[in-house]
Amino acid sequence: MKKERNLRIKNLLQSLLIVVMFIRCASVFRGTPPDLSQMSTNELRDRIERNHLAFNTLSGKGKIMAQMADQAQEASVDIKIIMPDSLYLKVEAIFGIDVGTFSCNRSKFALYSPMQKVLYTGLLDSLELSKFFQVDITYEELLEAVIGTPKIQPGKMAPLKIQNNQYLLTSTTDAGVHQYWIHPEQFVVNKYQFFDREGTLQIVKEFSRFEKYGSVYLPRVIQIHKPTASQVFAFYYDHRQLNKAIDKRIFKIKVPPQTRHIRL
Repeated sequence: MKKERNLRIKNLLQSLLIVVMFIRCASVFRGTPPDLSQMSTNELRDRIERNHLAFNTLSGKGKIMAQMADQAQEASVDIKIIMPDSLYLKVEAIFGIDVGTFSCNRSKFALYSPMQKVLYTGLLDSLELSKFFQVDITYEELLEAVIGTPKIQPGKMAPLKIQNNQYLLTSTTDAGVHQYWIHPEQFVVNKYQFFDREGTLQIVKEFSRFEKYGSVYLPRVIQIHKPTASQVFAFYYDHRQLNKAIDKRIFKIKVPPQTRHIRL
C-alpha cells in the first residue's frame, strides 16, 4: 500500500515537472534581446534586489512535493511570511491529515507534530529540516523556495553574458561557482545552479510561471534539484496575497494542553 502511494505521488511529481518544462519552453523570452552595452553587473544586481525589497508580507496556499531516490511525498501547505525571515507553515497530507506546523526565523524555531503530540523548540542550528520535509534542505533554501526570489551570492563577478536571450551572471566564491539566468525585462532569476570547487553540479533551482503583484514578480512554481543526492523539492502556489496585514500571533504555535514539549 505504501509503495503504491509513493508511486502515485512520484508520478504526480513527475507530471508537475513535465508541465513546468512545457511552460518554460512555451514562455521563452521573445521581446527585445538584452544588450550588454546597456547593462552592468552592479546595475543588474540592483534591479534584482529591488524586486526582493518590494514586498513585506505573503500569505498563500499551495503544494509541497519531495522526491528522493526511494520515496516521494506530497502535501498541501498554508504559508505566512513576514519579511525578512519570519516563516509559518501548516502542512497537511493529501487527505487533510495534519502533518505538522512549523514557525521559524533565522534564530529560533517551533515545530509541532500532531501525530506525535510533541512540540519541538530551540535554536535554528539545532533543527534538522530533513526530518520534517524528508529531503535535505536548509532554512535558507526553504525560505527561498516558498518566496521564489534567490539572492545573488557576493563573490568575484565574471563579465555578463547573454544566453538564450537572458542575462547570465556568474559569481565565484570560496565554495564554488554560482550561475544565474535573469529575465532581461522583469529582472527575476529564472534559473540558478551551483558547482562546488571540484566542478560537481550540486544544486539547480528553477523558477517559472511568474505573476506580477504591483511592482513585484514572483514565480508560481519553484523547483530545487540536488543531482548528487537524487532529490527534488518542488513547490506550487494555488493562490497568494502580498503586502496584506498578518497577525503576528499566528507565528506562536498553539498546541493542546497535554502536548509534550521538547527543547533541542
